Amino acid sequence: MIEIKPGKEVLIDYFTCTFEFYSLDDEKELEVVDEIVEIFSQIFKIPKENIYEKEFGKGNYRYVYELEEGITLKICGPLNSRGMHTNSLEMKGEGCREFERHNGKENWYLFLLTMSAQFDAQCTRIDLTIDDYEGNIVSFDWLKDKLEREMYTSAFKKIFSIHGNKYDGYSITFGQRKLNSKINQQLCIYEKNKEQLSKGKLCDQSYWTRYEMRFMHEKAQYVFIDVISAFDGEIRYPEKRIIPKGEEGFKILSSSLLYGLLDIKMESTYDASNIHKVSTDPQWLQFVQTIVKAKIPSPKNKESKWNKFDSYIHQTLPLYNACKYILNGCNYQQYTKSMLQELAQNLSVLLEDDKKLRKVNLYLIDLGNVPMDKLKILNEQEKLKKYLKEEELPF
Repeated sequence: MIEIKPGKEVLIDYFTCTFEFYSLDDEKELEVVDEIVEIFSQIFKIPKENIYEKEFGKGNYRYVYELEEGITLKICGPLNSRGMHTNSLEMKGEGCREFERHNGKENWYLFLLTMSAQFDAQCTRIDLTIDDYEGNIVSFDWLKDKLEREMYTSAFKKIFSIHGNKYDGYSITFGQRKLNSKINQQLCIYEKNKEQLSKGKLCDQSYWTRYEMRFMHEKAQYVFIDVISAFDGEIRYPEKRIIPKGEEGFKILSSSLLYGLLDIKMESTYDASNIHKVSTDPQWLQFVQTIVKAKIPSPKNKESKWNKFDSYIHQTLPLYNACKYILNGCNYQQYTKSMLQELAQNLSVLLEDDKKLRKVNLYLIDLGNVPMDKLKILNEQEKLKKYLKEEELPF
């Protein structure tokens, strides 16, 4: 039986990231690969025996695993700027829904935080969607008419394009997605119910418009961190402010991002060059349910406060990861041996360098966490060394 959904729903509909492959010994490469697969089988709650390695379509990666439909893990691939082999995790739309079926929508926060804090993952694309199942505030036809009459402003330099027909559904797209393109974001608004039916899929929704925000490259990384912050009850842009935690915070961020990308204006006699002077249409405000436009900093804005801060934290990220390791209860099972060995070294740096410990603690405090003291770090380091030593025993 197909579920007929009411109201609106906000989703993560695509996520892909890269992270470094840690192996201190080339002869133990397969052992590290096996550990990584084991970690992700636990993260996605998929029995390891159900995960299979693909024989073809590996591209530049030595090992490629299909974790679930729409979820692909690629291991030991191209070298990054630090000369390290990289891994890639790709979750397509169906993969995101599979993740929610196994883990629940509420666990997106823990998953994204794990990818960021434990794996130092760099997000290369993330899609956020707002699904409207009713159209009682803003209908697709109303929106299409407004756009065609240029009653809007947007974050895109070029005008939108429209494709499709009234039977298979229309699709309105801002921004272009091309190979090696420098464009970092795209907005696609389309009649999802008609699109599903045109593909021969079952769909009982009489109305379903999807607002799909796609962020790539540098902007994907910003949105990736912003989503984590929103789940944790904070929005960074255009200014730092506190919001409700959990899924409600994620909804607020997504609405603010949509409003930042597209602003539908009230009826007026202004031409396109002056339409920015016109107020937002009340219907659009009611639909997005926010008056704040989220503006993602341009990657070229190197002097912004957050860029400087994030740049510093990236440099000290191994040290920050050591702190997060302690805060997360020192769960050895969530790390490969190589990562644990590096963590042990990073804990030593925190013990020896008061300046670095102080700066990392300032970052932890800013995130609402308790700062680390040397006694706790020393105790956890000893436990970690003991664990690593026991793992080396042949019995």
